[in-house]
Amino acid sequence: MKIALLDMDGTLTPSALGMAMLGSRPAARLIDPVAMKDLGRLYRDSQGSVTSMYALHEKYAQTLAGLPESAIQELAEEVWQSERISIYPHTKPLIDLLHLAGYRTVLVSGSPDEIVRLVARDLGAHAGCGTRLVRSGGQYTGRLEQAPALPGGKRAVLEEVVQPGAVDWNVAYALGNSWPDIEVLNRAGFSLLFEPDPHIREAAEWFGIRQATRRTVLEQTRELLSASLAAAAGDVGRRN
Repeated sequence: MKIALLDMDGTLTPSALGMAMLGSRPAARLIDPVAMKDLGRLYRDSQGSVTSMYALHEKYAQTLAGLPESAIQELAEEVWQSERISIYPHTKPLIDLLHLAGYRTVLVSGSPDEIVRLVARDLGAHAGCGTRLVRSGGQYTGRLEQAPALPGGKRAVLEEVVQPGAVDWNVAYALGNSWPDIEVLNRAGFSLLFEPDPHIREAAEWFGIRQATRRTVLEQTRELLSASLAAAAGDVGRRN
C-alpha cells in the first residue's frame, strides 16, 4: 500500500491548531485560565525538550478530565471554521497530487484528534489522527489513548490506520517539520522536511533527508513521485 503521512501543524497550517483551539475565546468557557497558561508554557518548552513534550500531553489530558466529549467536538468545529482560511496554499494541491499518484493520505498531528479529523475531512485526506484521550460515558477520563507527537507515536498511528505490514516503505511519502517526524521521514522512500528549525535541519542533513519550503514543496513532490504520476497518466490515456 502506498501511504503518505502528512504532518499538519507548521507544515500544512502556519500555526498549531490545537493551541489555537484551546486558547480560543470559546474555550475559556470550558478550560481554566491557569491551566491554559500552563499548557502554553509547556508547549513552548516542548519545542526543544522531549521531557516537556511528555509533560504537555499529561497536562492536556488532566485539563480535559471530566469534560464532555461533545463540548470539545463543538469547540473543534467552531475553531476550525475560523482557522481554515489560514491553511497554506500548497496544502490542498499537495493532497490532490498525492491522490493522483495513487497514495492513501493520512494527516497525523499532535493537535487534538477532534480537530485533526475535521481538517482531514474538509481537505479530502483519507484519514486524520491526532492526540486522543480515553473516554468513558461520554466524558474524558484524564488519560491519553493516542499521542502522535511523542516518540514512536506517528508509526503507532500508522499501524492503527492500516494493517500491520501493509505499508510499502520503499514508496511511502512523508512530510513533516519537527523531531517526531524524523523517524518516519528517515524510513519513507520519499520524504521532505518542511521549513525546519536549524537544529532539526542539522539532523535531516545527517540522515540525508531533503528539505522543502512552501514555495518548493509541490515541485519537489512532483519530482519525487514522477514515476507514479507518469504511470497514472498512462492509465488515464489507456482508458480514454
